[in-house]
Amino acid sequence: ESMDEADVKLCKVEMTTIAGQLKKYYTEHREFPDNSTGLSAVEKHLEDTTDPWGNEYQYTTDGTTFNLISLGKDGEQGGDDAGADISYNDIEESE
Repeated sequence: ESMDEADVKLCKVEMTTIAGQLKKYYTEHREFPDNSTGLSAVEKHLEDTTDPWGNEYQYTTDGTTFNLISLGKDGEQGGDDAGADISYNDIEESE
């Protein structure tokens, strides 16, 4: 397994952990943190809110659903292989 593959797997594990905290927040507050508050609402329950490449996870919500995105190794939208964006919604759908 390459370092890139290991980082992608770690990213997915971290996103799942963050999502768990966001779902817990939703249970307590009946809504997800708004876009301006973002992950700072659950940060104290997490070791880190940066992906394996040192970039902040991108968080968006409409109040009733949310998504987390890592821009991947290249830190830019799009990309291929380890540089490809990773979306929590894609992870959740594949489980």
